[in-house]
Order: sequence, then C-alpha cells, then structure tokens
Amino acid sequence: MLSFENYKRKYQAGEIDNEHFFATVAKHDYKQRMLSVIPAKLDVYPFYIQHNLPHARLLYHRSIRQPKPLFLPARFALKAVNGEACFGTFLICDGVDLRSGHAYPTFDSIRERYINWKGFKELSDDYVAEELILSLAGNLPPDFRVHCFGKTKKVITNWRQHKSGHRVYDENWKLLFNNSEFNDPPKQAMQDVLELAERTRAILDVPFVRIDLLWTLNRGALLGELSRQPGNGTIPPRYNHKYPDEAIILLKWMSYLWLEATKEIYNSGV
Repeated sequence: MLSFENYKRKYQAGEIDNEHFFATVAKHDYKQRMLSVIPAKLDVYPFYIQHNLPHARLLYHRSIRQPKPLFLPARFALKAVNGEACFGTFLICDGVDLRSGHAYPTFDSIRERYINWKGFKELSDDYVAEELILSLAGNLPPDFRVHCFGKTKKVITNWRQHKSGHRVYDENWKLLFNNSEFNDPPKQAMQDVLELAERTRAILDVPFVRIDLLWTLNRGALLGELSRQPGNGTIPPRYNHKYPDEAIILLKWMSYLWLEATKEIYNSGV
C-alpha cells in the first residue's frame, strides 16, 4: 500500500484517478460480509468481556418506548443501537447533555428528543446506556477513530468535543493533516490507543475495521464502537469545494487503502 506522501505525489502528478470515495456498492457488500465477524453496537459488550478488552460499562439495554429504568445514575451515555450515530446520542451529566449543552431534567425529556430524531434519522427503538467516561478534570476525554486497513496500515483521527477540527495521523503517529485548535494527544495516550486498537484488530483479523476509543489518564484507552465501514471518510466528489485540497487527497488515499485492503476477499470469492 502506498504511503500518504507517495499517494499524494502520484495523485498530483495525474498518475492516480481515484474518485471512488469508498465505493458505495463495495462498501455495503463488505458490511454485509462482516455482519457475523465484527460485533454490532449491542454485541460488543460480551465480545469485549470475552477477550478482556477495556471498555465503557453497559448499564442498560432497553426500548425508548419503555418506562425509565428503575435506577439510572446522574451521569450516563445513552446511544441508539442502530441509526445515524451523531443523532440519538446523549452524554448526560447531572441533567445536561455535554455534547450540546442542552438541559434534559427528566428521562421523559430525553425520550421526547430521541423520538423526534427517530422520525427522520431512522434510529432504532432500542438504546444502550453506558457509564459516562470523563477526564480527571470532569471534561469529555479525547476521542480517537483508528481505521485499520489490513494487518499493518492504520489511519488515526483525533478530535475533541467543543473544539473544532481534526488531527489525522498514520500508524507511527506522524501527523498527516491538521485543521484543529488543539495539540497532539499525550504520548501515553498515543501508546495506549494504538496498543488496544492493534490488540482488537488482531482478534478480529478482518481486512478493515474502524475502532473507536476514548482515553483518560486514570483509565487509559477504552473501546467504543467497532465499525464495518469507514464512516467519516465518505465525502462524495460533489462536496470537494467545501474541503481543503489536502483533506480531499487524504480521504481519497483512505479510499484507496480501503479498496486495497478489501479487494482480496472479492478476488478470492470469500
């Protein structure tokens, strides 16, 4: 697989024509093939427990139509089991959603908002409630997306709640792209995140998986979702004008990596 620098050079020289952006049909087909291999949102908890992988503790799995659980702590993360991830997610700390800053004084107010989202974002009735992971200072911790292409190639996206932009790294933590207003994560975070991501990837042993993680000083790296498709790398060419050239080339390189990593299962007929 080409490094980002080599891909960029070839692309700018006109030697590569890549407009696929994780070609929709192939991506959907790969997702279906991986249904029994990569655990979905609700299935990750027994998988993590089975393999002794650190993660946020599951509190409940219920339907949003059911009454409020008898016990729900003042701090919890509520997430839709299926649907568009940025909707149907609440990070509640003492009645306030830390993502939006909106107040949700009762569980019914969360339910009302969830059902409103559900109407146009195809969220599932089912949700999970997890423990809310916070830093020692009580803030939302750094968030990482580790895209694993094959056995060795990784692209790591780091972002922070309430701070704009992203920092994107390769598997050696070489900075590939930065439009953020924050600094590199601590070196211990880099080590912990990469080690846990690689440990998880090795257990799954699939051509591609995106591993979501959080990191705190007192608990280290913690696993979130496992995704069968790239997700935040899907920007169609018609949106090119909204992104700087470097970001577009980066996304096309990730598309190239994904196609390279997954083509073996199609060539082999698996």
